[in-house]
Amino acid sequence: MREDVLSRAQHLSDHELVARVKLLAQHEREATVALIAHLAILDERGLYLGEGCPSLFTYCTQVLHLAEHAAYNRIEAARAVRRFPVILEMLANGSVTLATVRILAPNLTPANHRDLLEAARHRSKRQVEELVAELCLQPPVPSSIRRLPVARHTAPSAMLTETSRPSPASEAQAGTTTDPRSTAATPEAVDAAGPIPDDLRQLAVAPSLPAPPPPPE
Repeated sequence: MREDVLSRAQHLSDHELVARVKLLAQHEREATVALIAHLAILDERGLYLGEGCPSLFTYCTQVLHLAEHAAYNRIEAARAVRRFPVILEMLANGSVTLATVRILAPNLTPANHRDLLEAARHRSKRQVEELVAELCLQPPVPSSIRRLPVARHTAPSAMLTETSRPSPASEAQAGTTTDPRSTAATPEAVDAAGPIPDDLRQLAVAPSLPAPPPPPE
């Protein structure tokens, strides 16, 4: 039977073949629209659970034997159709594709769905993604100037007062501290003062006399 379809297509003229392909594409879109509408109601009623499937995706892939990406696109479209039935008409006439609906679905609202669907009419997947990116683009954060806190420094005058005050160690090193013991005469100082008289020199070198004995009792 399927081989007969191929045989009949081979016997078509070029003009007939082109017209036939366009008609079949339209029939395919209508069949897809019908399937999506029925999936929307099936999903709403949760009938996939009665078929032993935990989710609609499992039902589409394991019961209907749809490819994973095909199941995902149809499920997203079916759920969007329940909110915005106008999508069915646009799918039927080829204005939008299932991929377009899947990309737009998270951003559709009652206020913008018609404008977005119209803007995506006959757009490629890449163009629709760019459209959504522009829609979701956030305004740039305004630049601001923040004043940095001023670090507190010690006043220069106070620093000079502290640093200019000599320490006891520096005073001792510079010889500014006077030691009473340093006033004792040294030989160098004596020589610098001049010759010593003979009577004073004898007193300086004379041995000390013994102390007198105590008086008898």
